[in-house]
Amino acid sequence: MHKYILLGIKMTYALGDIVESLKAARDRNGLTQRVFAEQTGTTQARVSKIENGETDPRISTIIEFARALDLELMLVPRQHIPAVRAILTHQPKSASEKAGQTMLDRLRGLIIQLKEQFPENEHLERLERTSRELANFRLSEERASAIARISEHLKLVQKTPALASTLDTHASALRQLRNEIAHAVPNEFSEPRPAYRLDENDDE
Repeated sequence: MHKYILLGIKMTYALGDIVESLKAARDRNGLTQRVFAEQTGTTQARVSKIENGETDPRISTIIEFARALDLELMLVPRQHIPAVRAILTHQPKSASEKAGQTMLDRLRGLIIQLKEQFPENEHLERLERTSRELANFRLSEERASAIARISEHLKLVQKTPALASTLDTHASALRQLRNEIAHAVPNEFSEPRPAYRLDENDDE
């Protein structure tokens, strides 16, 4: 399921509300300002100033921040906002999907523990990032089983530190799973065209 920050054509939210939504999303993803700054190619000071309302960011900056948090900035006719919100929030889960979410939660917990055990291992960052992205999808029983298998491998790494060299393989396996799920999303749930496209030459 894709996530969006919705904007009415007649701006219903002040810029500060949008920035606050981005800050809340960053917190939900467990990202510090420093880590988020690294991901978006800016500085912690810049992130701090934007989140504290000390500077007004460009629209390109807002879009870049949103996309780094797996959000999309869109223009939606004001009268359609309630309907769009209802579609995004009304997503009942089946028993298998709930089981998949449970498996994913366990995986993310393991990754957090391993990051404490191997703080310098870059492959754990990849695992954590991919696990966050997987939270945006409904997980079938088959996918949940694949996640469970990866979790079992990570438990072995936790018990046998010498196996830390295999984390690259597990990070790649999880990424492949994520890509398979993303490519299998039906067309009606595919990502709508964004209202803006970030210009690569647009400076901060």
